[in-house]
Amino acid sequence: MISETIRQKLEEFIKNNYIDYNSLSNGKIHYSIRSVPPKTILENKAPTNAEKIQQPDLQKDTSSAPALEETISYSIKPTNESLQKTAKTVPSLLESLKFLIMDKFSKSEKPKTFASHLLELIKMQQLNEIDVYKAANIDRKLFSKVRHSSYHPSRKTAIALAFALHLSYEQTKQLVGLAGYGFSPDSKADLIIHFCLENHIYDLMQVNELLDEYTNTTL
Repeated sequence: MISETIRQKLEEFIKNNYIDYNSLSNGKIHYSIRSVPPKTILENKAPTNAEKIQQPDLQKDTSSAPALEETISYSIKPTNESLQKTAKTVPSLLESLKFLIMDKFSKSEKPKTFASHLLELIKMQQLNEIDVYKAANIDRKLFSKVRHSSYHPSRKTAIALAFALHLSYEQTKQLVGLAGYGFSPDSKADLIIHFCLENHIYDLMQVNELLDEYTNTTL
């Protein structure tokens, strides 16, 4: 059974994180001032008197502007010697691309898959595979398929295994992401999963109880 305290915390979590696009004007999200970086606020502040003095008067003596532009363009015009030096020191775009491709494919390690990462997590935590798939509420045949890199698990299976491994939300995003899935702030089910992981509610019966109560879905 889920306690009333957990329900209250969950409702507060949904209230603070859920994006309901139907209730937004013109389908746009309005962020609070807290989301504005301090740097942006400083950049938009009014200039002080000292800064005004230091700023050049652009409207003054406009007749000299063309001559100034001509002088600048002439002074930075590259010479043949400088172009030769640049050509020797800066590789071409094609050469850079070839280097990146060779560097990427010359590595011997195999790309990480959902199955390889899952087995790695089980090994790191020194868990028994039987205990893991039982905790995820999946049978042996399905887990045997999941162990192979060629098999593509369902989203529910991937998330259930994350709960069985007692992963954090960030670890779950990585594991589920390797299966090609993600989480969305406009999904109450995803927010409930996020809440349960952050609050260490790993029992799938309790997770499904909350999902069923608030979204009529289960894992």
